[in-house]
Amino acid sequence: MVNIMLLCVYAFIVSTILGWIPGGDTVLDAFKLSPSHKYLLYKPYSFVSYMFIHSDLESFFSNSINLALNLVFLYFVGVILEDLTGNRHIWKLFLGGGLTGGVAYVLIYQILPTSIQSTLKDLVGASAGVSSVIIGAATFSPNYSVYLFGMLRIEIRWIAFFKIFIDLLGLAIGSNLGGYIAHLGGALFGFLYILHIKGRIHIPFVDNIAELFTRSKAKPLRPARSASVNINREEKRQPEQDEIDRILDKINKSGYESLSKSEKEALFRAGDKD
Repeated sequence: MVNIMLLCVYAFIVSTILGWIPGGDTVLDAFKLSPSHKYLLYKPYSFVSYMFIHSDLESFFSNSINLALNLVFLYFVGVILEDLTGNRHIWKLFLGGGLTGGVAYVLIYQILPTSIQSTLKDLVGASAGVSSVIIGAATFSPNYSVYLFGMLRIEIRWIAFFKIFIDLLGLAIGSNLGGYIAHLGGALFGFLYILHIKGRIHIPFVDNIAELFTRSKAKPLRPARSASVNINREEKRQPEQDEIDRILDKINKSGYESLSKSEKEALFRAGDKD
């Protein structure tokens, strides 16, 4: 989560500098996601690069606010998700949501009337990935409670519902149409991905998404069999799926705080397993 936030901040600084340098806008445009298929043929990488671009010369203020909101949501909701599942799923949710949001924008753009197409801009920003993280966290543990401003207790599912409502409202109004399409696409991925890791559905190739940005850790050589290894094997085993389902049901009914120490450790191990 922290790495995602830092990448967004670094990209914002670089893109801001480029925006103020003569000719820099041309370079910056190469990393934005253009919905027209004739541009996508030359820059397919923009399906990933657009997620980290938050600034240009024309809309510096609005993009700065957008980045700040994304970082706030990503931090607070990301902390919850990492507490529940470990840190392996944040990258997959963020990148998968961003990719899905970008694809949704491009596909819908192709069927829109030309009069509407001409009003749409290239896509930038991490909002689709952040939407995926928010909806993913709410799908994983909808009854998990947070305290807004340290006082107001609210379940995370209501934060997710509010996010979806705002995106649907923006879509209906027609302001930033491409952005809201991407947000909803990212939200859909977050929902489906959590169903995937819970074993309810299967999404091919989704487990390899994070390898685009993260290095796989070399697995240690298996030690020779010994009494000590046999003793610790049961202690270090990965929790079975039935056990995880039971823990998730308990979270949904009573909240994460109701888990025992051993149940939290089991959930964490399940989130970190290869």
